[in-house]
Amino acid sequence: MDSITSSIIAIALILAFSFAGGNLLSYLNQGFSVKSFRFKGFISKIPIPPLLGMILGGIIAGNLLHREISLLDPAWALQIRNISIAVILLKAGLGLDVQKLKASSGGILRLSIVPQAFEALIIALLSFLIFDLSWSFGFAMGFMIAAVSPAVLIPCLSELIRDGYGLGSGIPSILMAANSLDNVIAIALFGVLINIGLGGSGDSLIFGSNNTAYYASIGPLIAVGGIIAGIILGIFFFLLTKLNDWVKGIIIALVSYGLVYAASYLNISGLGYLGVVISSTFAAVKWGKDSTAKVARVITLIWKVFQYALFGLVGTTFYFPQLSGDTVGECCAIIIIGSFVRIVTAYYSVSWSKLANKEKAFVGIAWLPKATIQAALGGVLLAKAESDDKYDKYKEDGLIILTGSVFSILLTAPIGSILLTLFGPKLLQKSVNESKTNKEAFSPLQGSKAIQKIAPKPKGRRLSDDLSEDLEYARYYMSSEDMVRSDIESMRRNSL
Repeated sequence: MDSITSSIIAIALILAFSFAGGNLLSYLNQGFSVKSFRFKGFISKIPIPPLLGMILGGIIAGNLLHREISLLDPAWALQIRNISIAVILLKAGLGLDVQKLKASSGGILRLSIVPQAFEALIIALLSFLIFDLSWSFGFAMGFMIAAVSPAVLIPCLSELIRDGYGLGSGIPSILMAANSLDNVIAIALFGVLINIGLGGSGDSLIFGSNNTAYYASIGPLIAVGGIIAGIILGIFFFLLTKLNDWVKGIIIALVSYGLVYAASYLNISGLGYLGVVISSTFAAVKWGKDSTAKVARVITLIWKVFQYALFGLVGTTFYFPQLSGDTVGECCAIIIIGSFVRIVTAYYSVSWSKLANKEKAFVGIAWLPKATIQAALGGVLLAKAESDDKYDKYKEDGLIILTGSVFSILLTAPIGSILLTLFGPKLLQKSVNESKTNKEAFSPLQGSKAIQKIAPKPKGRRLSDDLSEDLEYARYYMSSEDMVRSDIESMRRNSL
């Protein structure tokens, strides 16, 4: 059997097990009926993300069918990750609300940067001391693990918004905006740091020697190159304005993947990551919210297909005979310490606002869950080492980073989802819309008290307008558009 056939069979098996695992968890969450028997779902009140089921399905496939799965060409696995990264970056760029960032006067910026920076620093330091990772790979691992997962956060916030929690303080709006920026920063820095780690040993296709000039120039050059590439692609995307939204979505997805692929091939992946985010954000501003929302739905549909391949692929790398108990335990300890630091710094990062202490505690909890970014980036270094012999010496480092990424998902995604669901109603104030005045006061976006302290609410807006705008973030990331649509309609009916 040739390599192509073997890879196709391996991908088919991964998709089958991942699809089964993800949908099984969805059934357990939502419940189902078989003739006269009704299963209500024993975890229906706690929205455990289906991606955990996809990963578990991949773990089962990787261990039961290891021989078949191991025949997957590493280059194919790398491209699955590149496509997934491109789609995730597009979702983040299209969902980034520039106006809200401007209105926050740096508040959202602090929440996006400070907790992430402290967690990344702690993880980098510990990984250097425990695993002897280079500083570049250590910080790459740190920023990768530090990213908050929209796949976990947004569904939980959507449920709380629907039930009326946190609307008066505007916390859902703050978290949604900060989450997009948090992901963008983490992915861009991860790309730059991996480039430094690889190129610093003389393996870069552009910078060939291990010297001081390399380290001094690579970061700024990648940043400038990413900005230039983003502006050029942004102008190109703007020229697509009059095209059908489906056509626009497909074109920007293909072009973005092309940029990520080319940058990865040249070992300047950070440039590609930054370019995709800047171009998609530029396009979103020029296209307007209605058109951007339609294009984002196209990107979401693409993501629905590739998420099974990505999370299933992550699970298959979890092969028990190859796991070191010491490495697993040390990775878990690093993740727990880093998460604790992140929760504390997130709490103090919102001290700029007049949120109550309970609400600040909720912000800290909300900044805990990890999943999407870790699944997309965790195996990048290992895949690169396996697909190219000249990077073979980085396999051990890549396996450590991958182990950290997998366990960060398994530890924080379910715990974060459970904590948000259980403590959200206890830490956030529930809004009761008894009159038109109260309804306007409890807008979760422009009308929120937290946002009003930074920027006054524009006149002439209704609560239903604000709710629709706020829930658009959920529409980008939720795995079930029907759930988002029902949430929006329910909130709109209650607000009119």
